[in-house]
Amino acid sequence: MESDNDAWADKLAISMNDYLESSIQKLSVILKDLFEDPNKTASDQSDLLDVHSFCYDMACKVSGWYEKKFPTVVPWLPEDKSQLKRMTLLSSKSPWSMVLTYPLPDVDLLKNYTEESLTKFIETPQIGCFVCVSYRRKLFRGQLLGMLSYNRLKVLNIDTNEIFIIPTSSIFHMPPDVCSMHALALNCSMMEEDEVVEKLWSEDLQAIFTRALEECTFEVGVGNAICDSPPKYLVDVVGTNSEGLTISLTDWLHNTLIPDMKQSFHLLTAKEELLYFLKDESIDPFCVSQVSSSNNNTSLSIGLYKEQLLSSLCSIPPPSTGPSLTNEEDSKERLLSSLLSLKKGVNKMFCDEACATNHELSEKEFKNEASYIDGDQRPFSQVKNRITLPGIGERANVVITHVLSSLSFYVVLEEKYSDFVDQRGTESYTTLIKRMNHPLNFMKYTPLPVPPSLGQLVAFHGKLSNTWLRGVVTQISKDSVTVLNPDLGQSEIVRSKDLRSITEENTILPFQAVLTFLHNIRFADNTNDQARDYFMQLTASKKLHVLVKSVNAKNNAMEVELFTSDEVNINKALVASGLCVQVCPVRDNA
Repeated sequence: MESDNDAWADKLAISMNDYLESSIQKLSVILKDLFEDPNKTASDQSDLLDVHSFCYDMACKVSGWYEKKFPTVVPWLPEDKSQLKRMTLLSSKSPWSMVLTYPLPDVDLLKNYTEESLTKFIETPQIGCFVCVSYRRKLFRGQLLGMLSYNRLKVLNIDTNEIFIIPTSSIFHMPPDVCSMHALALNCSMMEEDEVVEKLWSEDLQAIFTRALEECTFEVGVGNAICDSPPKYLVDVVGTNSEGLTISLTDWLHNTLIPDMKQSFHLLTAKEELLYFLKDESIDPFCVSQVSSSNNNTSLSIGLYKEQLLSSLCSIPPPSTGPSLTNEEDSKERLLSSLLSLKKGVNKMFCDEACATNHELSEKEFKNEASYIDGDQRPFSQVKNRITLPGIGERANVVITHVLSSLSFYVVLEEKYSDFVDQRGTESYTTLIKRMNHPLNFMKYTPLPVPPSLGQLVAFHGKLSNTWLRGVVTQISKDSVTVLNPDLGQSEIVRSKDLRSITEENTILPFQAVLTFLHNIRFADNTNDQARDYFMQLTASKKLHVLVKSVNAKNNAMEVELFTSDEVNINKALVASGLCVQVCPVRDNA
């Protein structure tokens, strides 16, 4: 019985369709004749308008009934979940506003359609309806988001997630075959909104985030929609980069980047500085963690953004036995505080030559003392400019950055000596480190084209300071090299494959570390370790200055008497302790 009813309904539908089609054709002929009739009267014109109005009303009713009964709907997500395993990034404003797309070939779903083949809406559809849109002679699938003044509409391209403002005349009914394909753009978020993180998120950080993801493919797990029409989904994302490394980007975001951001934000004076505090693994989700330094020397690292530590000078008695060295963290803090104190409030300019008759250390003396540098290599000068050293008899403020086993040590000078000034401005150690560690410059660090050579100037990632630094290769092993940081005087062992080419802009600033010797004193017999430890205690957390006795501009070295801020002479204190003895001046017979 049901089959007979179905057959009868099909026949009735065909009959009605044929009758409607013939009626429309007949009505079209009648309307054309009435419209073109040269003898039509005012009454005929009125009747013609009534027919038009009647036809329009009937069409609206039928169209409205049809749209309500059979609404045009495009699925937002694919039925085939395998398509979620090879997605790529379409665009990204932040981790909570991303658009991903599917691994489909370039498909123009409307390539077989033109404006003429599509049906215009008789009345403007409701907000949320799916429509075909003609924009600059190109058709795309859209969703109506809003109605604006002057017959304009706000529509979303559901395949690219772009928003357009168009006239109402530019929308058409969407053909059924075009509706079957799901939206090609997945609007998503890797995290729920976080007010603190949003305030800290900057354009530079977004550029790094986007660059890390744009060459990846993603396997996406789609969660709940966090907003509707158009929906935005909370997603779990696993990314694989071009090198085949795979990581859960959602875990990286929640467990590494965001905690690091929240931990560092109290150090900021502007949100743009956040990049300088974040760890490598926070900026780059595919970063391979650096191994800890294998250099056993007591190394001191520099930071530029912590508060200054002020410590008053107190007398320290000579040790009876060799004390242990100050721990690394205290050493870092003291160095940091001293550097901040040294650089604060000093005019950024070169000093005039203080003395035209600079006596130089003998080359023999320099080579003997420099042999204590790791790898038995003197630093090679491959920068464009030399530092300005103080003249003989001149006093200069200094900070000790590293003490060698020979009781020679490295210092950095105040800005009027250390900075380089030309018509382009002032280049300082601060600007150098900021530029080298700006994430937008990381891509400039290319691997060395050939194996490193002794004396080569390179860029390397400091393991203690967790920053990019300049380095001079001083010793080469099978798979690693020893590099001297020519700006602080410390050495590190680095894998050869981790060295990077130095860029020209980072060779303008002179090497900042000045190799320094105490004037006319040496160790007493068998007191090397005790004397070195006592020297470090005498100078720890103290504001220091030197009286220059001799300079060697070629080798960036000088011989000095060292004083604390209340004029305690370190040279004499070491001699008085019995740990060092005074010697006759070395004379250069040349």
